[in-house]
Amino acid sequence: MEITGRKKQVTHAKVLHTAKVLFEKKGINHTTIDDIAIGSGLARSTYFTHFNSLDELYAELAEREIADLLEVAETSRNAGNPDKEVLRGIFYRLIEDTAKYPKAFIELLIRGTFFTDGSGEEFKGLMKLEAIVTKILDTTVSFKNKTLGKKELYAVLIGLYFGMVFVSIAQKETTLDTVKIKRAVDKQIELLF
Repeated sequence: MEITGRKKQVTHAKVLHTAKVLFEKKGINHTTIDDIAIGSGLARSTYFTHFNSLDELYAELAEREIADLLEVAETSRNAGNPDKEVLRGIFYRLIEDTAKYPKAFIELLIRGTFFTDGSGEEFKGLMKLEAIVTKILDTTVSFKNKTLGKKELYAVLIGLYFGMVFVSIAQKETTLDTVKIKRAVDKQIELLF
């Protein structure tokens, strides 16, 4: 790879990182392209060599996370791990990634469900995560005389994850208690398998 290509990759990664830091600090709605450019030490025009809009930046951040979760699932499956461990790995990674930038991460994941990127292509982050998880949950569970299917089981797990994170944010905890959230997810996974 030529030097300019490497430099562009480094700059691109810097813009993504700066955006996450600013989204966490100021909130997504209060962070502008100018904020990201200045925080990255770049001219505004340089931002536009990487992204056409903030929506395009949001889409890439969310896409990268979903791709990372898919990779965790595939690596775990290829290692011969049982479904329960694949599922645990996905949620552990989600929890660990969320802990770095909890407010920004949650908002990006939620926004990723509803926005379109610059091309008008809709990105459905949570739907993609659902597809990964429901592929693993090849089961139904009876609970209090009701049968829960794949989508309902996914809703239970993702609801637990969001609930634990939102409570931490609402209680203004300075860091997410990843151990506590992982324990809660473990308990739920054990009930499902």
